[in-house]
Amino acid sequence: MRFLRTTSKDHQIAIRHVELNHIMYNEPRLTAFRIFKTRSDISWYNACDDMASAFPSLKVLHARLAIYDWPIRLEIGELWSMPLLLFGHYDGGLDYADIQLQMNRFQHAKLRTVAHALEQKMMKPKMFQIREDERLAKELTGPIKAKKILRITV
Repeated sequence: MRFLRTTSKDHQIAIRHVELNHIMYNEPRLTAFRIFKTRSDISWYNACDDMASAFPSLKVLHARLAIYDWPIRLEIGELWSMPLLLFGHYDGGLDYADIQLQMNRFQHAKLRTVAHALEQKMMKPKMFQIREDERLAKELTGPIKAKKILRITV
């Protein structure tokens, strides 16, 4: 990855927040083109592995992943999820992970459930529990309504 080759190790150590967007290749119709999908998947895995090992102080990860593999069961542990799981193996996990999965063949609820489970695997258990408690508290309080309106006229 060019970014890792051009930045110094001191600067890489200081990186604490990363946002990733990745669109996977779909399964090719002709087996002659399968090598291009395989090459892309391998380079994505290697890029995630290099980033996870080069950024030891990484605490926050936002990832948007468009999955076009088929057929899959959309479970953690399949080949599409392995590169993202690498970020959770270094330093005991992340403080915050936000994963958004996009795939037309599965419903949004299923995608959100799998993304939530993936976030749980990547994050430190204590930090995940804190985030879930905050989410639950926000759901229980309901929407916040403004009680007063401030009008400024000039």
